Formats: sequence, C-alpha cells, structure tokens
Amino acid sequence: MTKKKSTTRSNNQADAILIAASQVIAQEGAGKLTIDAVAKKADMSKGGVLYHFPSKEALLEGMLNALLARIEERRQAAGKQSKLSGMLNSIDLQDESERAMSLAILATAAQRPELLAPARAYFSQVNEDVSAETRDPEITSILLLALEGMRFLNMLELNPWSSSESKRILKRMHQMADEVSP
Repeated sequence: MTKKKSTTRSNNQADAILIAASQVIAQEGAGKLTIDAVAKKADMSKGGVLYHFPSKEALLEGMLNALLARIEERRQAAGKQSKLSGMLNSIDLQDESERAMSLAILATAAQRPELLAPARAYFSQVNEDVSAETRDPEITSILLLALEGMRFLNMLELNPWSSSESKRILKRMHQMADEVSP
C-alpha cells in the first residue's frame, strides 16, 4: 500500500511538472522551455524534475502524451455519441495549458519530427475508429481536417472567427457528424 501512495505522489509530481512546463511556455514562449525554468516554476529542484523527465526531450514527450490523453478523455466522455462527435467535443474544452503544450510540441517537432510518433499513431487510430462507423468517410475526413484546422488556428491564436462564430461552426460540424453517423 505504501508503494501505491508513492506512485500516486510520483504521478502528482509529474503532473505538476507538466503544468509548470506549460506555464513556462505560455508566459515566456516555447524557446524558453528549459529544465531549469520548469524546476523554478514547479518549485522543485532540477534533480526532482530530471527524476521524472530525464531530458528536455522526455519532458516534451510527457507533454505530448498528456495532451493526447486529455483529448482522448474528452472523446471517450462523449458516451453514446458517435466517435466523430466525441472528437468534435475534444476541441470545446481546450485550455491555455493545452495550447501551450501544443506550441512547444510544434516548435520541437520542426527540428525533431520523430517526437510526433505517438501523435501520428493516435490520430491514425482515431481516423480508423471514426471511419469504421460512418456512412460517408469523405465527409468524416473533411470534418476531422476542419477540427484539426480549428485547433491549429486556436493554438497559434490565428482563428479569425469570434467565439460565438466558432461555436456556431462547431454546432454545424456536429450536425454534419450526426448526418453521417449510423
């Protein structure tokens, strides 16, 4: 039982480190993400951060995995909705830490594309899952591409639509998803 507490505490510390890393990025930019900066922001020693994430690359991998896990949780929370609607729901609750994580991952991926392997596998699986239950794979693909386009524009703060316009667009995307779902 002691081991379980230790694991939970360890997971809490890793989560705190990931939150601190996203805060560093949000406040100072992706180029300022360093182990030292994260340690300072998390109020931990550098060794404490390195225990959980032995390199900046490992920290970025942790951020990517956390980001994908959050998207998947929202997708799964859709319950009886179609998998496509679940994926559309994943954008509604995107927060500042997810945006910051995405920016760091994007900046790093430009130099180290292999770091995106988990994301490639995840989105490939999502595409398979969503395509398996649709009556119109092309519309489904268009909706997934539009969703990721919106996510990308939001991440870079380039979305030209107001919040209410974006909500209307997402509502219409949900209607389209319902039309192609069995």
